[in-house]
Amino acid sequence: MVDERVHLRLEDGPVFTPGPRVIRDVAVDRRLAPHVSNIEVYREHFITPLEETVIPDGATRLLFDLRDQRSWIIGVADQPVKLALDGEVAHVTVTLRPGAAHELLGIPSGALRNQFMPLKIDVVPMKSDAGFCAAVQRQLLEWSSRRARTERRRVSHALQLLKRSTVRSTAAALCLSTRRLQQLFDAELGLSPRLWRRLARVHECVKSLRDAPLSDLALAHGFYDQAHLSNEFRELLGMSPTQLISQTSKPVK
Repeated sequence: MVDERVHLRLEDGPVFTPGPRVIRDVAVDRRLAPHVSNIEVYREHFITPLEETVIPDGATRLLFDLRDQRSWIIGVADQPVKLALDGEVAHVTVTLRPGAAHELLGIPSGALRNQFMPLKIDVVPMKSDAGFCAAVQRQLLEWSSRRARTERRRVSHALQLLKRSTVRSTAAALCLSTRRLQQLFDAELGLSPRLWRRLARVHECVKSLRDAPLSDLALAHGFYDQAHLSNEFRELLGMSPTQLISQTSKPVK
């Protein structure tokens, strides 16, 4: 029998995952902060196979396997992803901020959506996890020396506006057509403005899921009612709010 669990990490927020903590955060160089949300070292040994459901969070990640020294780009996902975990797992994960993938890697995020592809990066093996993470950050700093693009600044502004406005109103505030805003989101984030807005609203509910009744959360975050909130959870996260609560421990700060 294969055990199951759920994993979700929100940008600059807590980790929702069961059991003892096996993820260690690494301090992000302040010069990389505009590009990188967090860096994690993850080590765990599985005696029995486990299936982990990774819930969409709107992020693109870089994954560095500490066992075989291979590196990967994990594109933004628009649906839950199931991972089969067995034996020893040891890797470093770098979570990029919205728009950073296009700027650092030179690949539009839309081309990375739901993709898992090799990453070419010049980082030599290190004896310690800390040394390896430092080497990764040095390489990312070299890539980040490129001039910031206007498109990314526009998308960053749009993300803030979408928290309280419609897609049409956001486009108008930026003096863009709705179609142009959609094109920018596809290139910089790999998700449409509407899907990003829906995910962001559900993520805000996740943060308070254990602290308030679902009916209150629905009202506070602009859902028609509790049923509407539950339907959004099922469609975007692959499970209901109560299922998410039952499969995750309290968030790890």
